[in-house]
Amino acid sequence: MGNSIIIGNNNFAGQNIIIQNGEVIIDGRKVDLPKNENIINIVAESLESLRVDSCNGITVKGDAGGIKISQGRLSVDGNVKGDVHITQGNVHCGNIEGDISVAMGNIRTRRG
Repeated sequence: MGNSIIIGNNNFAGQNIIIQNGEVIIDGRKVDLPKNENIINIVAESLESLRVDSCNGITVKGDAGGIKISQGRLSVDGNVKGDVHITQGNVHCGNIEGDISVAMGNIRTRRG
């Protein structure tokens, strides 16, 4: 079964998300969203990598790999298997196996 990614009101399948300068790329392919679509929230079952310049919120229902966010909130129900770098925002997740870098914001981890 493929991984489900929800961006706004649109459903996609994939493991790697890049959102930069208004462009959305999932697994190396550019995704066209409606012109009036505001990328506010991203929800995914699990992700290998995530790179986002700005969004309101990101929720990963399972585990996540490497994460880099310039601005936004991140919630990972599972563990983060790589590094987490956030310039401005908050992180709430299970264990983080890699390095953590948050310039402005908070990190909360759940101990299992």
